[in-house]
Amino acid sequence: MEIATREAVREAAEKIMQTTKKSASEVKAGEVRELIEGGSFTTINKRLAEWRAEREEKALFRSAIPDMPDEVRGLWERVWQIADAQHHEVRDAWAQEKKGLTRDIEERDTEIARLEDEVSKIQAEFETMNRQVEEAREALAAAENERALAIARAETALEQQDRIIEKLTARLEPYLSAKESDPNLPQTAETRKEA
Repeated sequence: MEIATREAVREAAEKIMQTTKKSASEVKAGEVRELIEGGSFTTINKRLAEWRAEREEKALFRSAIPDMPDEVRGLWERVWQIADAQHHEVRDAWAQEKKGLTRDIEERDTEIARLEDEVSKIQAEFETMNRQVEEAREALAAAENERALAIARAETALEQQDRIIEKLTARLEPYLSAKESDPNLPQTAETRKEA
């Protein structure tokens, strides 16, 4: 429950004015806070400003009242008080509605900010995933290049091996042919195994 209501601040300020003979502008938030036993200074200062504005408005209104007999003046002031009370009710209702709308707007702004943060996070995650995909593609391309190089080296090594075998075969061919024609020649490792 709010301590520094409009009515509580107004009553406390009026009481301070009556007991201390201060003007409305001299009534301080600390005095009102002490009298109503709590409330925030911000709220009390806001309510005091409203109260002072209302007093000035009433003073202007009273100064605009033409001279009239006391009975009529009393009736006039009573009608004015009733109208002023109704005006306060309307103003209070409007203030409550405005407060509700302001709260709705703030809640929507908060929700929009939350959603924008969420979108930013999703975009950041998406960008991170895109970078990871790109890095994976680059790694795959590098691996495919390495594979191609390895295959090329293996093929080159096989070709070299085939050439060496051909050279060795070509070198051994005369010896093997001679061995077939002359069995007294020393044996090669292959012919030793066969024997």
